[in-house]
Amino acid sequence: MRRLLILLISTLCFSEMNWELEIVDSEYYATGNLDFAWCDIALDTSGIPHITYYKDAHLVHASRYNTGWEKEVVESGLLYTCFSFIFDDNNIGHLSYYRTDTISNMTYLCYAKFENNNWVTNVADSFYGVLTPYWFFWGYFKTSLDLDTFNLPGIAYTSWNHPDSVFYIKYAHFDGISWNVSVVEYDSFWTNTVPSDWSPSLKFDQNGVPWITFYHCPFTTGGDTIKLAYYNDTINTWFKIPVICEPETFVSVSLAFDSLNHPCIAHGITCDLFYSWWNGTTWISEDIIDISLYHAEVDLKLDNYNNPHIAFFGDFFTPSPDYCYKDSIWHIYMMFDSVGYAWRDISLDLDTNNNPHLSYYYCPGGVCGIRYAKCTFVGVEENDAGYRMYDTGLKMEILPSISYDVLNIEYDLKNWGGVSMEIYDITGARRKSIKLVNCHPGHHQKAMNLADLVSGVYFLVLKQGSEKVSKKFILMR
Repeated sequence: MRRLLILLISTLCFSEMNWELEIVDSEYYATGNLDFAWCDIALDTSGIPHITYYKDAHLVHASRYNTGWEKEVVESGLLYTCFSFIFDDNNIGHLSYYRTDTISNMTYLCYAKFENNNWVTNVADSFYGVLTPYWFFWGYFKTSLDLDTFNLPGIAYTSWNHPDSVFYIKYAHFDGISWNVSVVEYDSFWTNTVPSDWSPSLKFDQNGVPWITFYHCPFTTGGDTIKLAYYNDTINTWFKIPVICEPETFVSVSLAFDSLNHPCIAHGITCDLFYSWWNGTTWISEDIIDISLYHAEVDLKLDNYNNPHIAFFGDFFTPSPDYCYKDSIWHIYMMFDSVGYAWRDISLDLDTNNNPHLSYYYCPGGVCGIRYAKCTFVGVEENDAGYRMYDTGLKMEILPSISYDVLNIEYDLKNWGGVSMEIYDITGARRKSIKLVNCHPGHHQKAMNLADLVSGVYFLVLKQGSEKVSKKFILMR
């Protein structure tokens, strides 16, 4: 209960979201060419968004400075897919991706490091055989990169061996000298339609242990499973834990760890988007929304208060990228941008103020490209964290901050005049209002009856003239 209360008290109240949309790169769609595809966004230590994406046999890195996007080519001449891009605490960028060479009939797992405005690339693994680009669009094949406690990269990815018809979930880790590759899971059955192990998502926990969540679909025995694997360095073994059984879904998975070092997963069950987390004893799952019949993309991030934020794209005919987050309840923001017939790739990152930044592919009306979306939350927010606003004549305290039926308010006024007290709920809607006239300067006390309100998180806003101060409280029944 104590952890729940801390999370609720830390929650902000947002009544609406303002989206700012920008075109990173675009051109008229050329029939038969891939043009644009695949993208991933990362914010550097200064909060500047960077996006990597594919464009006409080029791997492009775009950085937003001032009001425009500066672009550079990382590699060119081949097919580059399935990017995973992050910055470390030293503002060094790390990128994983596939490089496909149809002439040599080889596919390479690549890693690139962006330091001092220079990209250095190398190969972590390679496999014989080339799949058509559309295989990567289905979301089966994916690279997922994270950094260990020494800022050394690890990559979870889908690999294959065509002669043996075997598909793998693999893990590659750089020890500072060379790449070490291990097999996490494989299934020796190939239907020529879908792989048996797919959509890996990697995160290191607070102890530096790599964890990978992925789908395992054993076609010979049945029983689809979302698995969570972790590596035991002492015995050099991957342990795999079934998390969700029989999901029967084509939604990708995305993994994160909360501040208590508990794993959290965004995933699908049948056609619905789900969020599941380990609470220290058991797994808890929440059904958020129906998003797709076939192949949806999701990206999960946790904010500073352990609240989940999920960007998601439905199937090819989904008209827009969508976004949701949870404080005490789930807030879903649908169709903030119409993108036409799209390949669904979407990526999410959060800034230090917990505002979401997204990158995604779009193709409306014959023009295709990469878009960037930034959201700013708008609504009531606590602004009296230090008990008083030093630049105003108002001071206010709520006793206690967790209330049951009566809210006891103590406040100080510097000036004569009328005072209003308004209570807003988590959506920003006003639920209660009291007005007092001819109030004298000095210390005041007031009790408000909350019997007509349901349990939840609320904000009390005290106003006098053009000045106001707000405090957050929890009502419990």
